[in-house]
Amino acid sequence: LFVVPLYLQAVKNANAFPTIAALMCEATERALLTPLIRTIGNIMSGPDYYVTTLLLSTSTPSDLVLALLACLKTEHRSIVKESLWALSTMVRRKQSPRESSLQMIKNLLVIAKSY
Repeated sequence: LFVVPLYLQAVKNANAFPTIAALMCEATERALLTPLIRTIGNIMSGPDYYVTTLLLSTSTPSDLVLALLACLKTEHRSIVKESLWALSTMVRRKQSPRESSLQMIKNLLVIAKSY
């Protein structure tokens, strides 16, 4: 059993995560995309219960992956960089650094091929 911090629970209750994913797919402005991507990346790099809360709040975890992949198509280098960082936090959880790097590359290749 874990306790979700009140602010994370409030964001979940407001149904904000699906909205964030949808905005990431539609937005093109760097000023909007940067905080959205950082929000997802920061949650994904946090404790497991943050990640669980995030993933259970979207219809499917692939919604977030597709949103981040959509951000890779922007002309803004900083957005691409932030999106790659957020994706890497998703695929490297609970592994040693070496396993993490290899698995991250494999997972990103699979994601890229399916996109």
